[in-house]
Amino acid sequence: ELFDFLAFLRAKFLNTEFLILTNGRIFSIWKYASALVMTAPAFTTIAIPIHGSTEKVHDFITQTPGSFIQTLTGIKNLLKLGAAVEVRIVVSRVNGEDLVNIAKLIIRDLAGISYVSVMAMEMTGSAAVNKSVLWEPYSKLFVKAEPAIKLLLENGIDVKVYNFPLCTVSSGYRTLCEKSISPGKIKYSPDCSLCAAKDACGGVFNGTYYLER
Repeated sequence: ELFDFLAFLRAKFLNTEFLILTNGRIFSIWKYASALVMTAPAFTTIAIPIHGSTEKVHDFITQTPGSFIQTLTGIKNLLKLGAAVEVRIVVSRVNGEDLVNIAKLIIRDLAGISYVSVMAMEMTGSAAVNKSVLWEPYSKLFVKAEPAIKLLLENGIDVKVYNFPLCTVSSGYRTLCEKSISPGKIKYSPDCSLCAAKDACGGVFNGTYYLER
């Protein structure tokens, strides 16, 4: 019934922007990708994460063998069909050393994407359970992400940075930061009350804050 729902939205909301979050694997089936593009509202962006530059890294994070190939094929199919695609890179200790390679993969193989979102992980659910494997302080992860961001920008690809507190981001990249955490999930430390940039900062996820206390 998904396509009927999308067709309804397409007819009802002519000027509304929509964002579809998906792992992208189903779009490796051309018929399905084509059906989505044909029925989705005009201003729809499809956001798909790439967790690694290789099957080894990506499939380890997803815990789904074959997901890397399916995801890349899905993104390429959507681009061929003229869809607007956002690629998401959720950074963690597991893929921190692979971020530049992910950027190179995007530049080489995914020409035409709308932008890349570099995102700090929300430590909830399975992420919280696997904290010892995934978690690394924001500041250390951004040091690893910065060269990848720089490479993407140098190659004409827009980048947005989500979920990183401003104090963990190099000053030259803070204009890329978005206040992206839902109000009910935001937490600031007591020290943040003294920060002149607090109003512009998105804070941290409430669950992540308490994990680190």
